[in-house]
Amino acid sequence: MNFKEPFTMFPFTKIIDGQNIEVGHHCQFDDFVFIDGGKRTTIGDYVHIATFASILGGGVISIGSFTTLSSGCRVYTGTDNFDGSTLCGAPVPSPFREPIRASVHIGKHALIGANAVILPGASICEGTVIAAGAVVLAGQLCKSWTIYAGVPAKAVKSRPYAQMEELERQLRAKEG
Repeated sequence: MNFKEPFTMFPFTKIIDGQNIEVGHHCQFDDFVFIDGGKRTTIGDYVHIATFASILGGGVISIGSFTTLSSGCRVYTGTDNFDGSTLCGAPVPSPFREPIRASVHIGKHALIGANAVILPGASICEGTVIAAGAVVLAGQLCKSWTIYAGVPAKAVKSRPYAQMEELERQLRAKEG
């Protein structure tokens, strides 16, 4: 895993395929976080991944700066093919099992709520909030600075951005 200091990773964090993970500075991974580096995982600055959150699936994910993955959320970059054309389950070898993988993008200033689920191919734009327990469907595009809730996730409210952008500017200026 390639990371910039300062960086905090608690002792019970589990990382696989760490050679495919790049992490910015001032990030924190709590105990019981599970991250599968997949093909490529890129994590920006000031990202917090809370206890029991998971990144799974073996695909590609990018997470923007100032983003939080709350406790228990799941972000999937891959899944079994359930249409009956192949078998399912990790122990089944190819060509009998052909998982579907799709990139996931989570923009900066996003917040993924507790126990939310993000499916392969979803795109969470800058400043988007996914409420606790919401499910973002495969291929779904969530608009910037909008709060989404429900199953499937639907836009429920806009989110102001000027103050957050100003605070980010001040913090980065202080870092110098």
